[in-house]
Amino acid sequence: GLGAELKSPINGKLVAKYVSVHGNPILIITNEKYIFVVFHLQFGNYEVGSVVSAGDPIGWESNQGYVESSPGNPLSEYEKALGHGSHAHIIFAEKPSPENPQGRILNAAELLVSDTNP
Repeated sequence: GLGAELKSPINGKLVAKYVSVHGNPILIITNEKYIFVVFHLQFGNYEVGSVVSAGDPIGWESNQGYVESSPGNPLSEYEKALGHGSHAHIIFAEKPSPENPQGRILNAAELLVSDTNP
C-alpha cells in the first residue's frame, strides 16, 4: 500500500535507486553538502543521474520489503495488499567538511529547514 508522498528536501542528484536483498527499495540523493537516504518507498519517476529540486516528489511511503506488524512478525501479503505498514525510513546527513570532519546526522527539525543550495 502507498502512504504519503515523499518530496526531496534538497536540490541534488539521484545517485542510487535499488532494491536490497531483503526487498527494501532504497533511494539516495546527494549534493555538495548533504546526503538524503530513503528506505521502504515506492519509487517515483526519477532515474539514477536525474537532477532533483527541493520539493520535487520522489516517491511514496510504502510497505515494500521486510515490514513487521509487530516485533518478529512480518506482514503477510494480504496485510500488505490492504496497505498496512506503509512508512519510510529516512536518513538525512551533512557530509564531512573542513568545519565538521565527521559529518553528522541531522534531526527532523533540521530536515525541514535544510539549505537547499546544491
